Amino acid sequence: MALIASRRLCRFSLLGQNNKTKWLLNEQTNINLGLCQRASGYPLTKDKQNENLQPPKKRKPITRTVKDSVKSFRKEVKDTAVYFGQEVKRLVGEEKERLFGDPQQRAVHGDYEYLFKFDNQRAINSWVLSSDKDVCQGRSESYFHLSKNKTGIFSGTLSGEIVKDGKRKKPSYCSVRSPYRTLAFDRIEAYDFEPFNCLVLRVRGDGRHYLLRLGVDAHFDVYWSDEYHYHLYTRGGPYWQIVKIPLSKFYLSNKGRIQDKQVKLDKTAVSFIGINQSDGNAGTFHLEIDYIALLYDENHKEEFEYELYEANPDHVGT
Repeated sequence: MALIASRRLCRFSLLGQNNKTKWLLNEQTNINLGLCQRASGYPLTKDKQNENLQPPKKRKPITRTVKDSVKSFRKEVKDTAVYFGQEVKRLVGEEKERLFGDPQQRAVHGDYEYLFKFDNQRAINSWVLSSDKDVCQGRSESYFHLSKNKTGIFSGTLSGEIVKDGKRKKPSYCSVRSPYRTLAFDRIEAYDFEPFNCLVLRVRGDGRHYLLRLGVDAHFDVYWSDEYHYHLYTRGGPYWQIVKIPLSKFYLSNKGRIQDKQVKLDKTAVSFIGINQSDGNAGTFHLEIDYIALLYDENHKEEFEYELYEANPDHVGT
């Protein structure tokens, strides 16, 4: 009777103890069960709930934890020092270029400069993808990858499924844009398109039309959504096309809405270049891009394509 009471007591104590206590009580129960079996000769079975109990894991000594923290801290300090040295070296190079570099020469007809060439994986990975699915406003998906011909392929699916939020009435967009230009210590600087006056793209499309975007490097938040747009029309088929678009043809818009009061593009304050697929037709799209470049055409004298007029402040915001 004493052994039975001892077993019941051990089983009752198992319910409210921590893992270490459970393991110790389990060992004590096994000892008691062994005594019962030897005394009576009848076989006894152990409780199933105790079979899965494991001995408690040994905790790391406090000294080892401190050593790990010190080691991690030293590694962080070393990495920070290496990064700081690299950025200082980069900053010195930028200042030397600014102070002692060759002054900007007057452009000659036919001068060009590559902005982006999509001939390696690093150039592809630097561009940023987005779609209406990323902001829970649709089901569209977009991709940007390197082809076997060493070109960039912007592809995906513009979904016709409408999110039932009471606001969306048609498929939204898929987009890819360039990275921001950064200087030493991750300082952001705008792209400078001077002295060029045309944007040139070598593309191979699917017959759909796309939207080119030029971001504006603005300081005040009310201008952060300002962009300059122009349409890129592609022809289907296996042949490449070289598209030359004067920068004067890009028009001002805000959140996709064309502004009544137009302002000429500041070529020294472009924050990014982007390509949108938002023609409203659901289905797949495919645009292959070889390069994006700037060109100076002396025959193009136009400053701005659209009318610049003084708007009434009571009717149009200034």
